[in-house]
Amino acid sequence: GTGCLFSAMVRAKTSGKPTSDEQNHNVSAATKPTQVAHQTGQRGVLLASAIAAAAAALVIGLLSQDTEVVVPRDGAGCWPLKTEGDALGPDSSWLTRGERRLNLSALPAGARPFACYDGRASAALGASASAPAPATLRDTAVVLVENFLTEAEIQHFRKAVKRHAKPTAHPGYSFMFAAGGQYDTGDAGQDPERLVALPDDGPLNALEARIARLVGVPASGEETHLQFSLDVAQQGMSPEPPNFHHDKNHGLVRHATVLIYLTTPHEGGETIFPALPFVPGRPAAQTPELEVYAEEFARIVAAQITENPRLTPDSPWPDVQVVPGSELHRRLAALCPEAAAGGLAAAAERGNATRPLAVRPVPGRAIIFFHEVDGGSDPLLDVFHAGCPVVR
Repeated sequence: GTGCLFSAMVRAKTSGKPTSDEQNHNVSAATKPTQVAHQTGQRGVLLASAIAAAAAALVIGLLSQDTEVVVPRDGAGCWPLKTEGDALGPDSSWLTRGERRLNLSALPAGARPFACYDGRASAALGASASAPAPATLRDTAVVLVENFLTEAEIQHFRKAVKRHAKPTAHPGYSFMFAAGGQYDTGDAGQDPERLVALPDDGPLNALEARIARLVGVPASGEETHLQFSLDVAQQGMSPEPPNFHHDKNHGLVRHATVLIYLTTPHEGGETIFPALPFVPGRPAAQTPELEVYAEEFARIVAAQITENPRLTPDSPWPDVQVVPGSELHRRLAALCPEAAAGGLAAAAERGNATRPLAVRPVPGRAIIFFHEVDGGSDPLLDVFHAGCPVVR
């Protein structure tokens, strides 16, 4: 199969421009379908990586050019995102109000928002009077939007990825940076040979504006350029292993991520959140196994960010990811739906339907998730995620 990734990073005007973060979504991008990623910083938006103060990310994924997998655009088992006053279903309306509210009026006609994970609802289900969940766990959320892109936009970005992405040293992996109308054409960014100026690309500029309105962060020329990525599976070669990371990986100013998919693989390619529990149609409490993963992730955040004695305003942004090849990495990689299918079926037979949240790519589908507590800058601890390998 073929995978494409379109990504861009946005930074706060007060921060230094982040370095290219191909590794975040995509050293494992080679294992994903075509995607567009956008993430936002305190005053900016980011695609494919994340930004701390108020960021958003968009990812779009492509399959092979001659196959199309049809998957219902029905919310993937997530529940409809309510606004205040709705009477039916789980209430996750806090996501549409307060300092971190999503502006659902920014969505195009026909788009439908769903909540896939609500940390406050999950914390309430597993509440302990002696140890209530801290905001660094309680404020985690993952929102899914069906039809975030129109059919015309899907086709436009598929063509753009294939037209502009340039080969890299990784077999089958290509990418390119895109500069829409918000950028000064004299600023070539960190990789001028890969930059293409598209100031008059209507769908690209409209997408930037849509994301900015959705997450409440104005589009800015201070953001890292959008990245177009294309990943073509190499026959006879094993796919790259998933890269489990926090989106403050090499980007401490990132706040939120928006991933938008362009295609659906036959098998694999999911975006997985190992510590976030998922049960179709409703919030779920974290299981003991998933709590262990959250604790492991919290230790990484502490060592690399909150308790890192080497971290200064002038130091490079640190790695915030699971060490590849480690025992933890091996256990997490086994959670990808294709690898875990037998275990999940056995667990379901035992009455344990809870599993890690894994969102399947569907053309035009977007997922939005945050990296900081609501109204603050403390990093959330359990939003580590990865792109599962595309099997077929």
